[in-house]
Amino acid sequence: MYNLALCPTKPPEDWKFGFTLVTEHVWDAFTLMSLLEDANKCETTLTVPHSGAQKDWFKEAVHAQNTWFRLYSQPEL
Repeated sequence: MYNLALCPTKPPEDWKFGFTLVTEHVWDAFTLMSLLEDANKCETTLTVPHSGAQKDWFKEAVHAQNTWFRLYSQPEL
């Protein structure tokens, strides 16, 4: 809906980025917000790399969050 309704214009000539929203943007935003909320709740700092492939930026943080959740948030374990 965003691409159809809110993004009908083209970016300026010197603009490096497009205005089109893709699935990866939404997925990255959801992942990042989840990790930031968890870090805030645990009073820690979220640290992710700024190099390498973007698809790998959150892997370590998600793995750490999942490990913590399995160990400490599952009383039946």
